Amino acid sequence: MKQRNWYTIFLLSTCIVAGMIYIAGVYAPDSMKIARAALQYVFNHSEGSFSEGSFWTDGVEEEMQSTDDAAADDLNSTDVDSSDGTASDNTDTVTSDRKLTEQPQRELPQIPDDFTGVLFVGDSRTVGLSEYGKLGNADVFADTGMSVYNVTKKALPAPDGEKHTLDERLQEKNYQIILLMLGINELGYDRNVSYKRYAELVEHIRELQPDAWIVLEANLHVTQAQSEKDNIFNNENINQVNENIRQLAQENGLGYLDVNVLFDDENGCLKADYSADGAHILGSYYDDWSAWILQELQSGDANNR
Repeated sequence: MKQRNWYTIFLLSTCIVAGMIYIAGVYAPDSMKIARAALQYVFNHSEGSFSEGSFWTDGVEEEMQSTDDAAADDLNSTDVDSSDGTASDNTDTVTSDRKLTEQPQRELPQIPDDFTGVLFVGDSRTVGLSEYGKLGNADVFADTGMSVYNVTKKALPAPDGEKHTLDERLQEKNYQIILLMLGINELGYDRNVSYKRYAELVEHIRELQPDAWIVLEANLHVTQAQSEKDNIFNNENINQVNENIRQLAQENGLGYLDVNVLFDDENGCLKADYSADGAHILGSYYDDWSAWILQELQSGDANNR
C-alpha cells in the first residue's frame, strides 16, 4: 500500500513538472517581451508631462513590436556566420570600422541663433529638446521609441500639418545641418546589427542631403542608481554605443557632439538631481542643452574631422 502511494505521488509530481515546462515554453516569448517593455518603459514616455512626473505608455507595445520585428529581420538576413549558417552573438563587440561614401571637404555652415536650416532627428530625448529647449526655426523629426529600426518607417507631423516620413522631409527641403541622436532604444539588441543599421541610416541621409553637414550625437547617460539596477540600460552599454558612434563620425568626416559633459556627475553618470526618472533630464534643463548645441555648432567644436 505504501509502495502504491509513493508511485502515485511520483506520477503526480512528474505531471506537474511536465506542465510547468510546457507553460514556460508557451509563454516564454511573451514574458521576454514584457521584460523588455519594462526595461524600455522609462524611455517611452511623453516629455510633455515629464516635469510633472507622470508617464505615458500608450503605443509602447507597438513601438517594441516594430523594433523587435525589424531587428529579427536583420538578424535573420545579415548577421549570419557563413561558415555554419548560424546567427552570430555580437552583443559584446562590434566592428566599428565602417567606411561610408567619401564626400569632399567643405567649410562648416554658418548657423544663425534661431537654428534656421537645422534638422533634429531622434528619440524621446530629442522630443524633450523640441518641447522644452529653444530650437527656434529648427525642424524636428523625433518620437518616443525611435530607433534605427523604425526611423524610416514612421510618419510624423511636419510644419505643414501633415504627417511625413523622414525621407519625405529630406526630399522636400535642403538642410545645412542634420543632427542625429539615436541608440538608446537599440540597447538589448545585437550590437553589430544595430551599428550596421545606424551606419546605413547615416549613408542614406547623406545620399538624400549631400550638401548637409551631419552631426552624430552621443546618447545621454542615465543616473548612477538607474545604471546600477539595469543590466541593459546602463552607462557601460551606453558608453560602448557612444564610442562606436564617435568612431563612425571620426572615420567618415562627420560631426560629433557629446552633451554628457554638460549633465554628468564626477562618476560619468547623469546627475541625480537633474532627472526624475533616472533617464531624462528635467524640463528646466533643456534650455541649457539647446544653448550648448548652438554654441558647439557656431564655434565649430562639433567638427570631428
